[in-house]
Amino acid sequence: MIGAINVAGLLFSVYFYAWLRPDLQANVRMGFYRYKVDFAIYFGTAVWLFLAMCVVAPRVCRRTNAIAGNCGMAVCSIIVIVNHYLLEKKWVWGGLLYLSNIMFYVLFMGLTVMGQFSRYHYDKNRVSNMIIPILANAAMTVLLMTNLTDTGYSDVVPIISYGVHTTMAIIAQGAGPRLKTLDFFEYLNQFKRRQ
Repeated sequence: MIGAINVAGLLFSVYFYAWLRPDLQANVRMGFYRYKVDFAIYFGTAVWLFLAMCVVAPRVCRRTNAIAGNCGMAVCSIIVIVNHYLLEKKWVWGGLLYLSNIMFYVLFMGLTVMGQFSRYHYDKNRVSNMIIPILANAAMTVLLMTNLTDTGYSDVVPIISYGVHTTMAIIAQGAGPRLKTLDFFEYLNQFKRRQ
């Protein structure tokens, strides 16, 4: 069940980045035309996802990957609102900051993917220890959403994403296993030895 929830959360996160992506042509100070901006996003996404899943993630356990990845994606979700403010103010580096935020988001997503897909262990003590932080986090998300409703930058989707990822980080902290993360290169070496 937890795996299905996390898949839905990751797909939702990708959706809000695709849906909220502004026109970066006038805000990227690197001479990019629109197709070059798109190419930078797609190419950078592939590179950062590979680095996260195959190089960084295997160095730590699954629990650490899940916590770090979800916390990072939560921070990137809030930075989206700041980016929209800077783009509206025509800040010359706003588009480049937005691109950088997407790349970091993809990096943290790769860590989350490698850490989140494992069997979580629940018992009465763990559940009771997680309930209070999760409720406090939900209240914080609602307050944040309420306080931003009077501004022109009250992006609801990033705030919801923030709430989802911080909740997943709390669950990983309380019930995530400290198992070794799958090492892609080690798997390839073992596959070659079998042949």
